[in-house]
Amino acid sequence: MIYVRIDVASDKHDFMLMTENGSFYTKRSITIPNNDEGYKKLHNSITKFCGANNDYQVRIGFESTGFYHLNLLLFLLMKEYKVYLLNPILTNMFKNLNKFIHQRTTT
Repeated sequence: MIYVRIDVASDKHDFMLMTENGSFYTKRSITIPNNDEGYKKLHNSITKFCGANNDYQVRIGFESTGFYHLNLLLFLLMKEYKVYLLNPILTNMFKNLNKFIHQRTTT
């Protein structure tokens, strides 16, 4: 399984690709413009990473951000990717819960 994490913004998106085993496409996130050229670069990177790992099961996740994610979402769905929109309030709550649990177990 290949996992794609996308950080959505108004003018650009940052993404990272990772396998189930924890190997990454690059050490740092890749920035693409929020336009068709950027979406194609993302798609090409996913295709290349899938080929290198002989794994074509892809799961893509990103937070819904007003309307900034809509064109990217449509592009990915047209390419028949499985896309998961995450509620930013819930992801923030989960992040804060993990911090709290870590503090409680280390003190």
